[in-house]
Amino acid sequence: MIIAIAGVSCASSRKAYQGALYFQDIGDSLKNLPPVSFEQRFQPGDILHVTVVTPNEKMGALFNQPVSMPSDGTAGGPSGYLVDEDSTIFFPLLGRLKVSGHTKRSFTADLTERLRYYLDSPIVAVRLLNYRITMLGEFNKPGTLVIPNERVTILDAIGLAGDMNMFAKRDSVMIIRTNEGHVELGSLNMNAGNIFDSPYFYLKQNDVVYVKMQKRKLAVTDQVTLRNVSLGLGILSALAAITATVINITK
Repeated sequence: MIIAIAGVSCASSRKAYQGALYFQDIGDSLKNLPPVSFEQRFQPGDILHVTVVTPNEKMGALFNQPVSMPSDGTAGGPSGYLVDEDSTIFFPLLGRLKVSGHTKRSFTADLTERLRYYLDSPIVAVRLLNYRITMLGEFNKPGTLVIPNERVTILDAIGLAGDMNMFAKRDSVMIIRTNEGHVELGSLNMNAGNIFDSPYFYLKQNDVVYVKMQKRKLAVTDQVTLRNVSLGLGILSALAAITATVINITK
């Protein structure tokens, strides 16, 4: 009986160990992956910080807004240009500019070209201030991540969330993404090596990453609860026995 129980326990441990491994089927063909071209595209709700450098400092100050960046990395207050629901921002001197659908590179080039009519040799830098990813479920540190750069992979996000815990279903990681007002659901198998080809390998602004728990977590939780209840009953029984003994002695 003991040998049988030990065998079942070892088999269960091996299964749990295999389920916790990343990239189990990765082969030699994936060791030299070609570079992937990926750029974030702006969308409504984004907050952009735009810096304009020009020989005329007074004109440059017209466009530049101070950025307040607290220690937690979040943008402090309305310190940038908000992309409205109509996909535009209001920019001094130029009025309404369409932003949604632009990458940082393309919007920087477009804005630079427009400013040439008013400024000599303008240099424009654009940065997304509120790039956030939300990590839910079986992570060691779930929560909302404020990303300091504009290019983050699922591996980066998992690392920032303290990795998945031992009860995470690594073969079924859900990505919830809002794309042009529509919600789309994606899935990643972190045990497989083909995630590098997935459109969800690079995360986008406001993505939600959700990891379900394995069924064995419920079983382990039930076992712990049962053990605690049994321990509590044992303590109560011992106290009752001690109380009865004391009463008998004092009679």
